[in-house]
This record gives sequence, C-alpha cells and structure tokens, in this order.
Amino acid sequence: MALPEFVLRRHLAEQLLFLDSSCESFDNGRLAECKRLATHVRVVVHDGPVPKQKKRRQSKSLLTHLGVKQSIGLHDPVVEVAIRASESEGRFVGAGLANIEVGATSARYVPRYLNSGLGELVSFDEWWESGRMWPDQGPAVSRREIVDWLANKDGGAHIDEDLPPTYVALTDHGAMGCTFSHHPGLPPETPSPIPVAMREIAEELRVSLRLQLPHLLD
Repeated sequence: MALPEFVLRRHLAEQLLFLDSSCESFDNGRLAECKRLATHVRVVVHDGPVPKQKKRRQSKSLLTHLGVKQSIGLHDPVVEVAIRASESEGRFVGAGLANIEVGATSARYVPRYLNSGLGELVSFDEWWESGRMWPDQGPAVSRREIVDWLANKDGGAHIDEDLPPTYVALTDHGAMGCTFSHHPGLPPETPSPIPVAMREIAEELRVSLRLQLPHLLD
C-alpha cells in the first residue's frame, strides 16, 4: 500500500535536515561524514533493482514515491567541463566535482560550488548518470557511482570486502594525475577528491530540491 503524501513529505524534509547536519559536520573538518551524506542522498534519489538472490523489492527513492523525480532539474556546475572532456582529442583528466585550491604552502580539493557556483539545471538522468570526474586511468565517474561506492560499499550503509578498482585508485592514490603537499584534515601527498565530490553532490541536491519543491516542504 502506498504511503500517504504527508508521510512522504515528512520523510523528504527529514532527509534534507540530515543532509544539512552532515554538510555542517563535513565543513567543520569531519571528512568521513561523506559516507553519511551518500546514504541520505541515496534515500532521496536512488531507484534500482535488487539482485535476484535477495528476497527484497526493488528500492524506490523518495522522489519517485512523490512522483517528481523526472519533472525537476538539478544544479550541475560541471557541464562545461564535461563538454571540454568530450571534445578533447587526448586523455582528459579532471576532478570535475572538485576544484583544486592552492594556498601559499599547500593545496587541497574543495567543492566546486565554492568557486563556480551551482551552475545550470539539467535533467535528473543527466545529473545522476553522466561522467563528472575524469581520473588519469579508467572511465569517467558519475555522481551515481560516487554515491553507490560510499553508501553501499565503503561504510555508509554497507561494507564490501572488495572495492571497485577506480574507487580504490581515487581514495588511496588520488588518481587525478597530481600530488599535493600536506593540508590539515587531508592525507599527505595524494588526497582523494571523493569526499569533496560527495559534499558537492549533497549541496547541489539540497539547494535544487528546496528551490523547486517548496510546496512539498512547507
């Protein structure tokens, strides 16, 4: 039996408050909060099949329950970077969802919105499925993959023994073709862009939903 709309609206408001809290915690230096961000984002947007051996129904996102997933747009500041990547004749490398901020004695990844704003609105499917991070090895990485890795494989809601090679390369070795000097809160030499990319995704989602779905959040 379908849940009443007022219950779904309450769940959406709660998930946005969870995102707010985790974003604040992340911004205060708790980078592991990216895993909780991924879990909340997954609840809001992820629809997907369950493996046949699992005796559970297909997962359905809050946005699908509310019937709004395909009618809204999501902010995407990486569209122009993706166009450059598609037009590149050689191997394109870029953190996409993250920017590199260079200080006097150090450098670090920061969410793209801090320097570039949140960008234009795109369809949900483009926002979720399109490549938006380009490692120096392997295929482009989408927001969906980042959320799945953190939420379903590396401790958000589940832990896998074997992590995807691209995720390992990005988290353990940087894999963006550059190395950084040490910065507080980030590992020395090769910090990962993944936590910062997840923070970017959370910001895009929470701002987009509050701007476009005020009637579901009042």
